[in-house]
Amino acid sequence: MQIASGREHAYGLAGVVHVAAGRDMSYAVLADGSLRASGGNAYGEVGDGTTTQRRMPVLVTAGHAAHVDAGAEHDVILLADGRVQTWGRGNCGQLGLGTKANRTRPTTVPGLPRIIVEVGDGRDQSFALTDTGQVYAWGFNDNGQLGDGTVTRRLSPVLLPGLSGVVAAQGGRGMTIFLPSSG
Repeated sequence: MQIASGREHAYGLAGVVHVAAGRDMSYAVLADGSLRASGGNAYGEVGDGTTTQRRMPVLVTAGHAAHVDAGAEHDVILLADGRVQTWGRGNCGQLGLGTKANRTRPTTVPGLPRIIVEVGDGRDQSFALTDTGQVYAWGFNDNGQLGDGTVTRRLSPVLLPGLSGVVAAQGGRGMTIFLPSSG
């Protein structure tokens, strides 16, 4: 999606190819792979290393972003090399970094294979899809929204059993929907 505004260069948003929005923040991936963000930043969810509210887009990554998705107060990005990074609020393990700590800059999620083709998140959970349709999930799971058959919060990614051929996923508040290739 290209921005049609005549002011696009003034905000550093020329060549937008993907957008995402969370509770109080918004993101734009540019054609050069850089990521820009603006909005509320109480937990570092803008990703610029601060907790300062940003009313104008700021540079988060200087290249290689393929896709970004925003949760309520955390975010997940897929880089062109297949790495997944998260940042923002981590109180439910939704960053997948093994702790409940917040992060103010994108941090690589350990334990994921480099064959990730899609990422997403819900209010307090995150997930990654592989090129074969397997799903890794982490974060808040008190309602079973991760799909691993438990109600255990996961601080690190877990491979979901019995899922294959998944081509898309969407998270919300207390739920996640997976779309298999069979429709």
